[in-house]
Amino acid sequence: GYTDAMEAYSSRPEFYYEDSDEGRQQILDDYQAILDEFDAEMHRIFNIRPEAGMEVVRIPEFKEKTSPGAYYQQPSLDGTRPGRFFA
Repeated sequence: GYTDAMEAYSSRPEFYYEDSDEGRQQILDDYQAILDEFDAEMHRIFNIRPEAGMEVVRIPEFKEKTSPGAYYQQPSLDGTRPGRFFA
């Protein structure tokens, strides 16, 4: 069942990123690639597009130990900053 599948996935090293600055950058790059791919095809699914963009950024180091694994921050109301996906 589900538990067995999750245990099988969690024991496979190819599903993990290295616990280093390089590994953290790799996951940020991979998240950005997913976002870029979705952004390029969004018009096929939705007829209204958000005005603000979105960027993937690293959770600040001083927050890493106490933050959730990832979170979203909405864009600024004046449009000067895009939404941010922190990971």
